[in-house]
Amino acid sequence: MPRVTIKELEEKVSQANRIIDLQQKAIEKLTNELEETRKGLNVVSNDEFKGVLSDLENTRERYRVLEEQKNKDTARLKEKVDMLITKIEELEKNSSEIKTEHNSRGAGRKEFQDYETVKNIFNLYADGESLQGIANKLNESNIKTRVGGAWAKSSVRFILLNKSYVEKGIIDEEMFSNITERMKRK
Repeated sequence: MPRVTIKELEEKVSQANRIIDLQQKAIEKLTNELEETRKGLNVVSNDEFKGVLSDLENTRERYRVLEEQKNKDTARLKEKVDMLITKIEELEKNSSEIKTEHNSRGAGRKEFQDYETVKNIFNLYADGESLQGIANKLNESNIKTRVGGAWAKSSVRFILLNKSYVEKGIIDEEMFSNITERMKRK
């Protein structure tokens, strides 16, 4: 039989006492929890627990839906930004092709360069079409103004009163004179 020293036995007894102390503390803790449960302290009913779980699940679902919506909105916003960038690039490209007609002080508006549309505007007005009627027809035909926008009466009027189109031979002097006279009477 192996020999055991007194010191080893004392350590084993001390270790056993520590284990007993830990077990007694655990028993006390469980006893207190049992007592609190009996008194209804620090506990929730099964229905309350299920309600909290249901709220948590609903919150997760709302978060998921909001996350999906955010992703869709982000994608739509990116598309719109890309579209605007493309339009800006087109306008910048086209602006280099636009000439400006200046008055005696050096001020003026940029000339519309689509001469076929200019001829069409003069012909429509000469045939009795109103300024608004011409603007409407241009918009219906999806013809854009110099800056890429919709036509208005004032845009049509500016073209009809711009003598540079006569100087460039786009329309003849007689048509220009007739149109300006007609515009003065209205």
